[in-house]
Amino acid sequence: MSDFKITGNASPVVGKEEFYTISNPLTSLFPHTAAPKSPFDTPVLWTVHVLEYGRWRKTKENDKKGDKVSYTFLQRSLQRDGIRIMATKGDQIARIDVKPQSADKPKINNIELLDKSGKKPSAPLSYGQTLKARVHCLHMEKRKVYVTLWEDDAAGAGHNKANEKNLLDTRSGIVKDGIVDIDFLLKPSFAKIAKMSKDEGKIHEYYVTTDFDNEKLASKNVNVNDLETPVAPYKGKTTAPPQQPVKTAAPTQPVKPKTSPSSGATPPKGQITKVHITDTADRPITGIFKEKQLKVWIDSKELIGKEVRLRLYDHDNGSPNDLLADLKFPIRANIHAMVIRLDTIPRSLGGNLFQEGAEQELFAEVEVFQTKTSSINEIVKVDAKVFKQDQGEVVNTVMKIFQPSAEDKKKDEKGECERCKILTKDELKLIFTDASDTMLTDVISAFNDGAKLFEVNTCLRKAHFFAQVLKEVGTKLELKKPESMNYSAGALKDGYWYSTGTNWVKGNLETGEGGYFRNGTKKNFCNLSYFRTNNHIADLYGRKDLNSYSDKGVQKANEDMLANYAYSNQYGNGGFETGDGSKYRGKGLIQLTWKENYEKVYEKIKVVDASVNIVTNPDKILTNIRYAVFSAMGFWQLKKINDVIGNDTNESIANLVTGKINPNDDADAKKRRRENYKNITKTVFKVDECKNGKSSEKGVEGQSEYYTYKSGKIKLIKGSVKKHAYYVEKDGGKFKLLYVLDENEHGMVKIPSTGSGFGRYSGVDAGGVSGGETVGQGDHYLLPKTAAGLFGIISEVNEKGWEIHLGDMSSENGSDPWGAGSSHHAGHGHLGTRKGLDCDFRYLNTSGKSYQGNNTDSVFDKDKNKAFFNLAHTYGFRKNFCANPRTIFGDSVPGVTHDRDHADHGHIGLTNLDLEEVSSLNVNKI
Repeated sequence: MSDFKITGNASPVVGKEEFYTISNPLTSLFPHTAAPKSPFDTPVLWTVHVLEYGRWRKTKENDKKGDKVSYTFLQRSLQRDGIRIMATKGDQIARIDVKPQSADKPKINNIELLDKSGKKPSAPLSYGQTLKARVHCLHMEKRKVYVTLWEDDAAGAGHNKANEKNLLDTRSGIVKDGIVDIDFLLKPSFAKIAKMSKDEGKIHEYYVTTDFDNEKLASKNVNVNDLETPVAPYKGKTTAPPQQPVKTAAPTQPVKPKTSPSSGATPPKGQITKVHITDTADRPITGIFKEKQLKVWIDSKELIGKEVRLRLYDHDNGSPNDLLADLKFPIRANIHAMVIRLDTIPRSLGGNLFQEGAEQELFAEVEVFQTKTSSINEIVKVDAKVFKQDQGEVVNTVMKIFQPSAEDKKKDEKGECERCKILTKDELKLIFTDASDTMLTDVISAFNDGAKLFEVNTCLRKAHFFAQVLKEVGTKLELKKPESMNYSAGALKDGYWYSTGTNWVKGNLETGEGGYFRNGTKKNFCNLSYFRTNNHIADLYGRKDLNSYSDKGVQKANEDMLANYAYSNQYGNGGFETGDGSKYRGKGLIQLTWKENYEKVYEKIKVVDASVNIVTNPDKILTNIRYAVFSAMGFWQLKKINDVIGNDTNESIANLVTGKINPNDDADAKKRRRENYKNITKTVFKVDECKNGKSSEKGVEGQSEYYTYKSGKIKLIKGSVKKHAYYVEKDGGKFKLLYVLDENEHGMVKIPSTGSGFGRYSGVDAGGVSGGETVGQGDHYLLPKTAAGLFGIISEVNEKGWEIHLGDMSSENGSDPWGAGSSHHAGHGHLGTRKGLDCDFRYLNTSGKSYQGNNTDSVFDKDKNKAFFNLAHTYGFRKNFCANPRTIFGDSVPGVTHDRDHADHGHIGLTNLDLEEVSSLNVNKI
């Protein structure tokens, strides 16, 4: 083993100077003898590398020389995914990974358990109520804290291993002003766990823990009444309907059942044994419910003819639950079902859309009037879109719910693409041509179960999904093997190898050296950088060939150990000794890797099917098709691939998808994924024929609407949701809707790749970090207002019968587009104060179509390009560039200035948009 090592603090404190040295073998052998220095000695070179997007990037400002150097780490180093110091002397390399620590030591002071209003409970809580865990933190601002809820069966305070089986829920929150509040709903199902203890009485005990600094900190216990204890009805935010008699508010304390003072009195007969919710086909609800009706089932004994009250609530963390429906009716059977139409309930009854989010958590409470006792069910998650969308102000009333009529059952979703809804065997056969019939059937079954819930449910999304899957598992759809680690020791140490070639160098059984091709025709790349500086591990476990490539004549690869070392101490994996590297290496349809990803993906999966636990059973991904398919679909949802795809059918989008799925792919692998989409899956799923695969031309309520006049004037009716509809004036003063575009989290809209009168050129930039700046993916984003002006130009270009091709605009976060290997001209018309305001284009030829070439070429049409710049000027684009415009056009063109870099393409930049915001507008629409 080499004596060339770095000595220094691996946990430096921010702001404090730390020294790092190279160990000297002479000093270790003869501590009182200094090693002589020669002027011809090779100096030690020091560099610092940071981990970004899964890859190490060398910093420019931290290069140093000498046997001893110092570094001072800044506050921003705390946010780095990884920092590595490397020392090089000749062919010797040493490294040390450092994790800077805050100058102020973070600390969790204590954890409180409170009721949903933030007060200490004065009496035992009840199932169905909210328990608030408040964590008091020091020097942990904006950090995420995880809290776990437990049921306590053990004696004494604090956490006890005897309670490990009683883990109920884990949630997280962000520290703000030294405090993080995390709400837990005390679900009725928790009572079943509590009752498993034979010593459990009528009071159940709960507590929470949080892990910090390798220690599990526990709160004090809070008491909860047994489920059989009567619970008072929940008090909603809404008021009763005005036509009904005024009633007193529901009591805040549980109502005790009336009993006779005589011990021999007969208790009231009849009870509710169970309340649960299903869909209208009587199937249990898993995942997010997206249908417009549901059924509430009431199981009871001896209550036929007795009147009950059914209330449907939206569960609110930290505030009173919202009352959505209130019904009274007699029980007609021991198992009584009541259908509730969600599409008649105003969305606003569940609270503000932007506060509540895209889902509502519903539960039902049924009260028996005779006994004043009630029972509730577990929460079900419902897509907020199924509720009735409000036309005006929030309606503060409780809806009356009635049984659905036959007419109400008619589908209101017209014109949908049927291919989007379901995956067929005929489609899959065309992609996985060598897969068995059984494998295809099983994959289709699992995929169709999850497609809607994981939102891989359009032709375009399926095309991208299976283009990636095809690259990972091949045409046989093989799932039985994890990610291959069958690397030769030489490949691991060098980073590349020849899999085919000439001049085979035979391996040596005596020395243990493996054989290899001295020259090659196919060069392969190994991105497992760990082994470049840990050659002895590569030699110990890597494959070593003898007489021919991959014959394993000297040594077989120990793939498990290679994975354990290569993937140790990263992204949730423990050290090599834990076996996490092999356990959580690439598996399934999209080769899911890293424990952290397994855990995050399971959070997505358990909404659909909690039994598919890929964290505790990762190897089932290799043997159980449902595990394999759901792990891939959950990862797809986790990485927000649908946001990357949008409605863009262009093949270059496949590069962005690959960047999310496998950012470390080499150029050849990226090309294969892109060609899978272009040549196979895009055709199989008929993406170009699917309206869901094209940009939306359908408006939605609450959208902003831009009306672009031919004069250059734009009028805006501002909406309440992040959708923007673009209308352009056509002949006769009528307006035509071109597109409805979504606004992303950075305030940008994505311009379609193609459309009437326009297209795009060049590939899609992948983004990354350039010059310390985080650059977003993509290069076709503009501010919503800029898009309004651009569509005005495009509309007139189309009317002339021309076709303009557009290039760089801004990336998804507004920065200047960039990808590895390209220049990044930050601030040049695309960044800074120019976020989302600029667009490149290719010049028009004599046919009125963009071409690739210079403005001095013979095909350049002076009049058409001058007309285009004049159109841009009309719509407010007046920071425009062209090489030598006076020479090219013969005179000056308004808003156009010379820029030598714009000989092969033009540039338009918005500066003077004539925009007026109006509350309403009376126009004729086509």
